[in-house]
This record gives sequence, structure tokens and C-alpha cells, in this order.
Amino acid sequence: MNQESPRIAPSGKSLILLPSLLGLSDIAATLLGQTAGYWSGNRFEARDANPVVRWALELTPFLAVPAAIGWIAMITILMTTLPPSWRQRCYLFLCIAHLIFVWGWIVRWNLILGGVFSLVAILVAFVMVRQIRNDNRTEGIQVRERVSCVTSAQRYGEKHQEEIFSERGGHRGSGSPAE
Repeated sequence: MNQESPRIAPSGKSLILLPSLLGLSDIAATLLGQTAGYWSGNRFEARDANPVVRWALELTPFLAVPAAIGWIAMITILMTTLPPSWRQRCYLFLCIAHLIFVWGWIVRWNLILGGVFSLVAILVAFVMVRQIRNDNRTEGIQVRERVSCVTSAQRYGEKHQEEIFSERGGHRGSGSPAE
């Protein structure tokens, strides 16, 4: 019997690629958003809204490398193991959250650049919605195929039961009316 490997989505790599790229851009924006004093060695000038990230930045900026690797691994695990409906929710949450976080840094640097980034974010949102629609279409086709197989099996079962019923003389069971 030929078993297919579980698919992530029609173009499933984008379910991993887009959140990963946005996560990496969030990490890069966080590092670029640190003050000159931070880069001079005063680690207590670390700036981030997330207290865990701020704590890591206070230790050393080099924690960004293992954090990035771990984050991409986490995204890959989520996108390959979650059921489709949860995968879609997770995908949307991660993408939107990272877009908002990066946008927050860019607006601090330059309001015009923040406006340009908003346009890019709209394009990314369009790609995300398109990906989810494609995933839903594929899932719908797979569900219809399963329903068709079950319906065919049920039809065969009903036909087979009618044959057995008529062979027994119209009685269900062993054929005797007492049973």
C-alpha cells in the first residue's frame, strides 16, 4: 500500500518560510533598535517590550543567534505537526505578530519608512490570506474525496446487507423467526 508523506500545504514551505523570515527580521530590528550606549557596553540600556528578550539582551546580544535558530526550529515543528486548522491560526498569529513588532521598531526610526513598511505589510498580509485559501481548498478537496470513499463503502455495505437479507428469506438474524 502506497502511503503518502503528510503534506504541510500546497506550497507548505511558505508556511514555514514566511513566519521564519518575519521572525528573523524582528530579531534584526530589535538589534538595530538598540541605543549607541547599549553597543558601547552598557547592556542595561537594552530596549524591548518583551521582558524575556530584554533580559537576554542585557546578558549579551550574541544570544540572538541561538534564539533565531530555536525560533525557526519551533516554527518548523509547529507547521509540520499541528492539524490544518490550528496550523492556519498559528501561521496567521506568528506572521501578524512579527509584522507588528517590526513595524513598531521602524516607526521609531522614521515615520515615512514606517509608512512604506505598512504597504509592504499589506502585501505580506495578502500573501498570507492567499496561502490560507489555498490550504483550505486543498483540505476541502481531501475531505470530499474521503466522503466519496465512505459513501461508496456504505453503498456497497447496504447492497451486501440486502443480498444477505433476501438469502435468509426476509428475516434478519439466522433466518428463524424465534430469534
